[in-house]
Amino acid sequence: MQTKCTNCGHPLQPNAFSCPKCNAINQAASIDLGRETGYHTKQVTQPQTSSTPIQLPQFTGVSVPAQTMQAMQSGLAFKYGIVSFSDRATVLLPLTPVDQVGTLPTLELAGGTNIVAGLEAAGSMLLQSGAAEKTMIVATDGEATDGGVIKLFGESVSPAEATIAKAEELRNQRIRIACIGISGGTSSYDENCLRKVAGPGLFFNAEEGNMAAAFRKGTRSLTQGTNANNERAFALVMDVSGSMASGTKLNEAQAVLGTVLAELRNL
Repeated sequence: MQTKCTNCGHPLQPNAFSCPKCNAINQAASIDLGRETGYHTKQVTQPQTSSTPIQLPQFTGVSVPAQTMQAMQSGLAFKYGIVSFSDRATVLLPLTPVDQVGTLPTLELAGGTNIVAGLEAAGSMLLQSGAAEKTMIVATDGEATDGGVIKLFGESVSPAEATIAKAEELRNQRIRIACIGISGGTSSYDENCLRKVAGPGLFFNAEEGNMAAAFRKGTRSLTQGTNANNERAFALVMDVSGSMASGTKLNEAQAVLGTVLAELRNL
């Protein structure tokens, strides 16, 4: 008597071990193994499957160093440095990852307005950092007047011309520069000079009494589009000449150091 495969319905010969069509085992087959081996007749059944799932190895792909993986996941923090300038420049805070900056330095007033000195000190700090992306904000409430007429490439030039030339030199070394003119009190800044020092669209006016708003805007504009997977360095170059003593400018400038730090930490 013919039977049918319980899997596909194909007709089977009596005692066929498996289906010739789908190779499924014939659960109803009884094969007399005794004729060949001397053993008693045995019912052939489907093998039992384990209830425990097979654990397949997990594919992990290419091994990525932990430092690189951390940078990919959270980005590299900005390094933040602060330079003050008057007659000469002083590095108040060497470039430091923003999440490691502790107490901020105290601004101390001095003499004139040597913007070139501030640019040189900050530029040197940024270039030595080896960062792929280098940026700085230069803030002043006065004209570049310190030192009078100076020599540049063997020719006598004004401090403003020297300032513009130094900024151009730094931009050629891939340093982005923003400028903030601080208004208020008896002093006034040279807007034409600062616009030429800054890159396109990176000049801002900071009114006494609301300086923080301009610095937040300047920091965001200057750092927009930077790549978090690159080393990034940012220098704040702050005027501490005598004219900054008027009104609330010095106190606001001091507070601005923390304002910029907070902005960088959010990037």
